[in-house]
Order: sequence, then C-alpha cells, then structure tokens
Amino acid sequence: MSSTNQLQTLMGLFIGSNDPKDYGLEKFTSLRKLEITCHSKSTEETAKCISQLGSLLTLRLRSSDPFGQPLYLVLSPMKDHQSLSKLYLFGVVADDDIGYLPRNLKILTLWRSGLTKDPMK
Repeated sequence: MSSTNQLQTLMGLFIGSNDPKDYGLEKFTSLRKLEITCHSKSTEETAKCISQLGSLLTLRLRSSDPFGQPLYLVLSPMKDHQSLSKLYLFGVVADDDIGYLPRNLKILTLWRSGLTKDPMK
C-alpha cells in the first residue's frame, strides 16, 4: 500500500490553473480532510477529483486569482458526494449552481460567493 492511500489530512495544496491529476489528487483515497486552492480554469477538474474521494468529510475549497480575489467555483461534479459533511467555499458561486451542493452537508461556509439570492429555503 502506498503512502498516498494512507494520508488522511492534506492542507495547503495549491494547484492554480494546473490539472489536479498532475498532483495525483484522485489517488489520496483515504483523505478525510482536504484544503485546496485552485484557479477557475481548473475548478471543474478539481471538483471531479474531489468527487472520487469517498472518505472525505471536510473540504476547504478556494478559487482565487494570484491577488487573492475570488474566482468562479464549479460544484456540479460534487453533488453526489456521500461522506462530505463540512464544506468551506471561497469563490464565486452562480445562483443556479447552489443546488449542486452535496446532500449530506452539516456545515456550509460561503465566503465571497457573490450569490444574489438566499440559498437557504
């Protein structure tokens, strides 16, 4: 068993506009906590990789430019994630995309989301 299969916490990963597969993100199958920063160019691929991490409980996902300004997040690939219960998002979320949040969330933090409608019913 490789060490990537045993890692449970990964904080501070910065992938920018690169493909998250370049970092082997999808191989960290035992991750329970992940903090990652990406650019809007890579946010969809990042979300696809995250959706494959079945043990993930806590996610801090940031999409920002080099100056720390929020960029767009893509949430749709994570909508069926079963174990994710705590989600912290920094970045712009389209009003229509808020429905793609994982269903088992217990804690949701939105920062600089740019939402114009109240997402809570």
